Order: sequence, then structure tokens, then C-alpha cells
Amino acid sequence: MFSWILLLLIGLAVGSFLNVVTLRYTPENSVFSLRNIGGRSRCPHCYNTLRWFELVPIFSFLIQKGRCRNCLKAITPQYVVVELLSALIFILVPYHFELFKNASQAQILGISPWGFYLEAMIFILAFMALMVIGAIDHKWRIIPNELNIMIAVLGVFLIVVSFYFETVFGVKSGMGMYSPLFNWHENILVNRLVGVFAGALITGLPVFISGGKVMGLGDFKLAIALGLLFGWPSVIFIFFSAFITGSIFGLGLIFAGQKKFKSLMPFAPFISSSALIIFLWGETLLKAYFNLFGI
Repeated sequence: MFSWILLLLIGLAVGSFLNVVTLRYTPENSVFSLRNIGGRSRCPHCYNTLRWFELVPIFSFLIQKGRCRNCLKAITPQYVVVELLSALIFILVPYHFELFKNASQAQILGISPWGFYLEAMIFILAFMALMVIGAIDHKWRIIPNELNIMIAVLGVFLIVVSFYFETVFGVKSGMGMYSPLFNWHENILVNRLVGVFAGALITGLPVFISGGKVMGLGDFKLAIALGLLFGWPSVIFIFFSAFITGSIFGLGLIFAGQKKFKSLMPFAPFISSSALIIFLWGETLLKAYFNLFGI
């Protein structure tokens, strides 16, 4: 129980830090620039320096009723959303991998448990990066190259880790049982190369055909990075889910009169949320889909 509480607190703290990164980011500076992450926290309206008790994740926002104590102006709910998502990711990823159970069993068998810890850490870092990508794309309509590179490097590191520990960490679902098309997961390197090609194809065609009007080059780069990290067929399901949720959300805004058919909408938030959904529940959703049609 202590381990889960510790992960929850770490997740909240990391989420608070990510809010600083995303809200201070400008396209002229790198995400990792000291200009973005350095300096005391201030109210975005009155620029009053915030005290420590105004920076407690979630609780400060709730106690202050979402307003600055000094100027009483509303504070963006992004603070709570990002902090909660970060905490959930720090809990759900280890839970998904049954991290502590597997690590304990490995120790009993005399096997190093570090492979399991590294695997969970890789995906936690990747989802943190995806959350930042979603927030920045929502505000600025761009995806920073350094975050795409970070996810790609994590994907390469996952391949190295899986080879080193002689365990295929990346493809853990039973998707391969349904079709020979889903069966390229015996070798993680081959699987990731297929994932990169699939991600590049599914995003590259819209970018090329529309000249970047339907989908941006940042989405294309992100698809390649996700192909390295998630492999085949997960990358296909991630973008399939993103297209569906993005379309539904977009149509809802159009019918509500907040958007027009020709209005541009950031796609990265849907990619990021879909990646988490497919990672956690992809196998369950796919089985439900095939069971629906009696396959």
C-alpha cells in the first residue's frame, strides 16, 4: 500500500511540474529550456509570487475555488487535469504490468527485477511526454521536435532493454491471435520496424495529399516515434481510435456552433489519450469488438 501511495504523490508532484513546463512554453524556446522550467511560480494574471501552500497539487486549487488568492481571477483547470492524469499514469502503468508482483517473483527466482522497473519507467516517461505534447498542441498547434525525439529514444531503449533481459516487453496483448496480419510480434525489432512503417504510412498520406492542411508534419513525426515505442499493431489502433474520437469531438463542436467544418483542430491531444487507452485496455477493446461480430 505504501508503494502505491508513494507513486500517487510522485505523480501529483510530476503533474505540477508538467503544468509549469506546458504553461510557460513558447515556440521560441525548447521545452527543456531553463526559461520554461526555472523561476518562482506566479499568478498568470497579477504576477503575484505564489506561496508554498498555494502550490499543493489539486488541494490548493480546490481550497481556493480555482481562483488566485491575490486578484481572485480564475485559474485554468488545466492544473487539476494534468495533476490528476499524471497521478493516474503513475498508478495505472505499474498496475497494468503487475509491477511489484512480477518484481517480487523475479527476486524469488533469482532474476533481476530491474527489467520490470525499467519497462514501467519507460512508459511512464512516454505518457508524461505525450501529455505535454497534447497540452502544447492544444495551445500552440505545434508538436515540439524534442518531445518526438524523446519518445523515439524511449522506444529504442525499450528494444535494448527487452533484448538484454530476453523478454519482449512492448507487445503484451493477445491481438496476434486474431489474424496473421497481427502476428508480427515474435521479434521486437521487426515488430517496431513494422510499427514505424505503419505509423508513417497512416499519417504520411494525409500530410502529403493535403499539403499539411489536414494533418501536420508534427503528427507524422509523432507517429514514427509511437511506432518505435508501441510497435505493430498497437500504433494502428492508437491512430484509428484518435481519428474516431477526434471526429466525434469535432462534430460535437460543430453542432454546438463552436467550430466550422473547415476549422482546424489539434490532433495530438486525441493521439495522446488514445495511446493511453490502447496501452491499458487495447486487448480488452479488441476482444470485445471481435466478440461483437462472433469472430
